[in-house]
Amino acid sequence: MRFVDLQIDPAAQDLEEVLSFASELGYTDVGLVLNRSPSHEMRFLSKNADRYNLNLVSRLNLFPKDPKDLLHLLKRYRLKYEIIAVTCDNFKVTKQAAKDRRVDLLNFPVGARPFFDRSTAQLASVSNATLEITLSDLILNEGIQRVMAMNKMLKEIQTARNFKIPIVLSSGARDLHHLRGPGEVIALGSAIGLTRKEATDAITNSPLKRIEKNREKLNPDYIPGVKLIRSAEFAGQRL
Repeated sequence: MRFVDLQIDPAAQDLEEVLSFASELGYTDVGLVLNRSPSHEMRFLSKNADRYNLNLVSRLNLFPKDPKDLLHLLKRYRLKYEIIAVTCDNFKVTKQAAKDRRVDLLNFPVGARPFFDRSTAQLASVSNATLEITLSDLILNEGIQRVMAMNKMLKEIQTARNFKIPIVLSSGARDLHHLRGPGEVIALGSAIGLTRKEATDAITNSPLKRIEKNREKLNPDYIPGVKLIRSAEFAGQRL
Protein backbone atom coordinates (compact mmCIF):
# COMPACT_ATOMS: atom_id res chain seq x y z
CA MET A 1 0.00 0.00 0.00
CA ARG A 2 1.21 3.50 -0.85
CA PHE A 3 1.08 6.03 2.00
CA VAL A 4 1.12 9.76 1.33
CA ASP A 5 2.02 12.80 3.42
CA LEU A 6 0.94 15.59 1.12
CA GLN A 7 2.46 18.45 3.11
CA ILE A 8 5.94 18.68 4.56
CA ASP A 9 7.58 22.08 4.78
CA PRO A 10 11.07 21.77 6.31
CA ALA A 11 13.79 24.40 6.32
CA ALA A 12 16.39 23.86 3.60
CA GLN A 13 18.98 22.58 6.08
CA ASP A 14 16.54 19.96 7.41
CA LEU A 15 15.19 18.79 4.06
CA GLU A 16 17.29 15.67 3.54
CA GLU A 17 16.85 14.54 7.16
CA VAL A 18 13.07 14.94 6.98
CA LEU A 19 12.76 13.13 3.65
CA SER A 20 14.93 10.27 4.89
CA PHE A 21 12.81 9.92 8.04
CA ALA A 22 9.55 10.05 6.06
CA SER A 23 10.80 7.13 3.99
CA GLU A 24 11.77 5.20 7.14
CA LEU A 25 8.27 5.73 8.55
CA GLY A 26 6.81 3.99 5.52
CA TYR A 27 5.70 6.82 3.25
CA THR A 28 5.98 6.30 -0.48
CA ASP A 29 4.80 9.74 -1.63
CA VAL A 30 5.53 13.14 -0.10
CA GLY A 31 4.20 16.58 -1.03
CA LEU A 32 7.09 19.01 -0.63
CA VAL A 33 6.14 22.66 -0.15
CA LEU A 34 8.13 24.83 -2.56
CA ASN A 35 8.40 28.58 -2.88
CA ARG A 36 7.34 30.66 -5.87
CA SER A 37 10.76 30.41 -7.55
CA PRO A 38 11.05 26.66 -7.51
CA SER A 39 13.89 26.05 -9.97
CA HIS A 40 16.40 24.96 -7.29
CA GLU A 41 13.87 22.81 -5.47
CA MET A 42 12.62 21.23 -8.70
CA ARG A 43 16.16 20.25 -9.62
CA PHE A 44 16.49 18.72 -6.16
CA LEU A 45 13.29 16.74 -6.68
CA SER A 46 14.37 15.35 -10.02
CA LYS A 47 17.82 14.37 -8.77
CA ASN A 48 16.95 12.91 -5.36
CA ALA A 49 13.60 11.14 -5.67
CA ASP A 50 15.19 7.71 -6.13
CA ARG A 51 17.73 8.37 -3.40
CA TYR A 52 15.03 8.51 -0.74
CA ASN A 53 12.83 5.87 -2.36
CA LEU A 54 10.07 8.48 -2.41
CA ASN A 55 7.76 9.88 -5.03
CA LEU A 56 8.27 13.62 -4.45
CA VAL A 57 5.36 15.89 -5.35
CA SER A 58 5.73 19.63 -5.94
CA ARG A 59 3.32 21.69 -3.85
CA LEU A 60 2.59 25.39 -3.47
CA ASN A 61 0.71 26.92 -0.53
CA LEU A 62 -1.14 30.11 -1.42
CA PHE A 63 -2.07 32.83 1.09
CA PRO A 64 -4.12 35.24 -1.06
CA LYS A 65 -5.29 38.47 0.49
CA ASP A 66 -8.49 38.64 -1.57
CA PRO A 67 -10.25 36.80 -4.44
CA LYS A 68 -8.54 38.92 -7.10
CA ASP A 69 -5.14 38.01 -5.67
CA LEU A 70 -6.11 34.34 -5.66
CA LEU A 71 -7.13 34.44 -9.33
CA HIS A 72 -3.84 36.11 -10.22
CA LEU A 73 -1.81 33.52 -8.31
CA LEU A 74 -3.69 30.60 -9.83
CA LYS A 75 -3.20 31.93 -13.34
CA ARG A 76 0.51 32.37 -12.69
CA TYR A 77 1.33 29.14 -10.86
CA ARG A 78 -1.26 26.46 -11.64
CA LEU A 79 0.76 24.87 -14.45
CA LYS A 80 4.00 24.92 -12.46
CA TYR A 81 3.00 22.77 -9.48
CA GLU A 82 1.42 19.37 -9.05
CA ILE A 83 -0.55 20.37 -5.95
CA ILE A 84 -1.90 23.81 -5.05
CA ALA A 85 -3.39 24.45 -1.61
CA VAL A 86 -5.17 27.60 -0.51
CA THR A 87 -5.11 28.80 3.08
CA CYS A 88 -8.67 29.91 3.79
CA ASP A 89 -8.32 32.66 6.37
CA ASN A 90 -11.02 35.05 5.19
CA PHE A 91 -14.55 34.51 3.90
CA LYS A 92 -14.20 35.95 0.41
CA VAL A 93 -11.06 33.98 -0.38
CA THR A 94 -12.68 30.84 1.01
CA LYS A 95 -15.69 31.08 -1.31
CA GLN A 96 -13.56 31.82 -4.37
CA ALA A 97 -11.15 28.97 -3.59
CA ALA A 98 -13.97 26.50 -3.01
CA LYS A 99 -15.52 27.10 -6.43
CA ASP A 100 -12.31 27.28 -8.50
CA ARG A 101 -11.40 23.98 -10.16
CA ARG A 102 -7.72 24.94 -10.21
CA VAL A 103 -7.55 24.62 -6.41
CA ASP A 104 -6.68 21.16 -5.12
CA LEU A 105 -6.78 21.55 -1.34
CA LEU A 106 -8.71 23.81 1.02
CA ASN A 107 -6.86 24.33 4.29
CA PHE A 108 -8.48 26.05 7.27
CA PRO A 109 -6.11 27.33 9.99
CA VAL A 110 -7.27 26.55 13.50
CA GLY A 111 -7.32 30.16 14.66
CA ALA A 112 -9.02 31.62 11.59
CA ARG A 113 -12.69 32.64 11.59
CA PRO A 114 -13.78 30.88 8.39
CA PHE A 115 -14.42 27.20 8.66
CA PHE A 116 -15.55 24.50 6.29
CA ASP A 117 -19.28 25.15 6.47
CA ARG A 118 -22.19 23.86 4.39
CA SER A 119 -22.10 26.63 1.78
CA THR A 120 -18.36 26.14 1.25
CA ALA A 121 -18.78 22.38 1.04
CA GLN A 122 -21.52 22.77 -1.56
CA LEU A 123 -19.18 24.82 -3.76
CA ALA A 124 -16.34 22.34 -3.22
CA SER A 125 -18.56 19.43 -4.21
CA VAL A 126 -18.99 21.01 -7.65
CA SER A 127 -15.34 22.03 -8.14
CA ASN A 128 -14.00 18.70 -6.80
CA ALA A 129 -11.81 20.37 -4.19
CA THR A 130 -10.45 18.37 -1.25
CA LEU A 131 -10.49 19.30 2.44
CA GLU A 132 -7.04 19.10 4.00
CA ILE A 133 -6.63 18.51 7.74
CA THR A 134 -3.18 19.52 9.00
CA LEU A 135 -2.21 17.35 11.95
CA SER A 136 0.49 19.71 13.19
CA ASP A 137 -2.42 21.85 14.43
CA LEU A 138 -3.07 19.02 16.91
CA ILE A 139 0.52 18.00 17.59
CA LEU A 140 1.82 21.51 18.32
CA ASN A 141 -1.12 22.68 20.44
CA GLU A 142 -1.87 21.73 24.03
CA GLY A 143 -4.72 22.08 26.51
CA ILE A 144 -7.67 24.20 25.47
CA GLN A 145 -6.05 25.07 22.12
CA ARG A 146 -5.86 21.39 21.20
CA VAL A 147 -9.47 20.84 22.29
CA MET A 148 -10.57 23.77 20.12
CA ALA A 149 -8.62 22.39 17.17
CA MET A 150 -10.18 18.96 17.59
CA ASN A 151 -13.71 20.38 17.84
CA LYS A 152 -13.23 22.43 14.68
CA MET A 153 -11.86 19.41 12.80
CA LEU A 154 -14.73 17.22 13.99
CA LYS A 155 -17.29 19.68 12.60
CA GLU A 156 -15.45 20.16 9.31
CA ILE A 157 -15.04 16.41 8.80
CA GLN A 158 -18.76 15.85 9.38
CA THR A 159 -19.59 18.58 6.88
CA ALA A 160 -17.22 17.06 4.32
CA ARG A 161 -18.79 13.64 4.89
CA ASN A 162 -22.30 15.03 4.37
CA PHE A 163 -21.29 16.47 0.98
CA LYS A 164 -19.00 13.57 -0.01
CA ILE A 165 -15.94 15.84 -0.10
CA PRO A 166 -12.61 13.95 -0.16
CA ILE A 167 -10.40 14.45 2.90
CA VAL A 168 -6.62 14.42 3.09
CA LEU A 169 -4.65 14.13 6.34
CA SER A 170 -1.26 15.85 6.15
CA SER A 171 1.41 16.40 8.78
CA GLY A 172 2.42 19.95 7.85
CA ALA A 173 5.78 18.92 9.31
CA ARG A 174 8.53 21.51 9.49
CA ASP A 175 11.03 19.09 11.01
CA LEU A 176 11.25 15.36 11.66
CA HIS A 177 9.75 15.74 15.16
CA HIS A 178 6.42 16.72 13.59
CA LEU A 179 6.25 13.63 11.37
CA ARG A 180 4.05 10.71 12.35
CA GLY A 181 3.95 7.25 10.81
CA PRO A 182 0.91 6.09 8.81
CA GLY A 183 -0.44 4.03 11.71
CA GLU A 184 -0.31 6.98 14.10
CA VAL A 185 -1.88 9.28 11.51
CA ILE A 186 -4.77 6.85 11.10
CA ALA A 187 -5.20 6.79 14.89
CA LEU A 188 -5.20 10.61 15.01
CA GLY A 189 -7.76 10.65 12.22
CA SER A 190 -9.99 8.35 14.26
CA ALA A 191 -9.66 10.72 17.22
CA ILE A 192 -11.09 13.60 15.19
CA GLY A 193 -14.11 11.75 13.84
CA LEU A 194 -12.94 9.68 10.89
CA THR A 195 -13.65 5.98 10.65
CA ARG A 196 -10.58 3.80 10.24
CA LYS A 197 -11.39 3.34 6.55
CA GLU A 198 -11.85 7.09 6.05
CA ALA A 199 -8.58 7.84 7.86
CA THR A 200 -6.75 5.26 5.75
CA ASP A 201 -8.23 6.68 2.54
CA ALA A 202 -7.11 10.15 3.66
CA ILE A 203 -3.44 9.11 3.41
CA THR A 204 -3.78 6.68 0.50
CA ASN A 205 -6.54 6.83 -2.09
CA SER A 206 -7.60 10.48 -1.75
CA PRO A 207 -4.16 12.09 -2.15
CA LEU A 208 -3.01 9.55 -4.74
CA LYS A 209 -6.02 10.21 -6.97
CA ARG A 210 -5.33 13.94 -6.79
CA ILE A 211 -1.64 13.51 -7.62
CA GLU A 212 -2.29 11.19 -10.56
CA LYS A 213 -5.07 13.38 -11.94
CA ASN A 214 -2.92 16.51 -11.83
CA ARG A 215 0.13 14.83 -13.33
CA GLU A 216 -2.05 13.74 -16.21
CA LYS A 217 -3.27 17.31 -16.70
CA LEU A 218 0.26 18.73 -16.55
CA ASN A 219 1.32 16.34 -19.30
CA PRO A 220 1.71 18.42 -22.51
CA ASP A 221 -0.17 15.69 -24.41
CA TYR A 222 -3.24 16.02 -22.18
CA ILE A 223 -6.58 16.56 -23.94
CA PRO A 224 -9.64 16.98 -21.67
CA GLY A 225 -11.87 13.92 -21.88
CA VAL A 226 -9.37 11.95 -23.96
CA LYS A 227 -6.88 9.40 -22.68
CA LEU A 228 -3.92 8.94 -25.00
CA ILE A 229 -2.66 5.38 -25.27
CA ARG A 230 1.00 5.04 -26.09
CA SER A 231 1.97 2.67 -28.88
CA ALA A 232 4.02 0.62 -26.40
CA GLU A 233 0.79 -0.45 -24.75
CA PHE A 234 -0.06 -2.33 -27.94
CA ALA A 235 3.26 -4.19 -28.11
CA GLY A 236 2.65 -7.84 -28.84
CA GLN A 237 -0.98 -7.24 -29.77
CA ARG A 238 -2.52 -7.65 -33.21
CA LEU A 239 -5.02 -5.09 -34.40
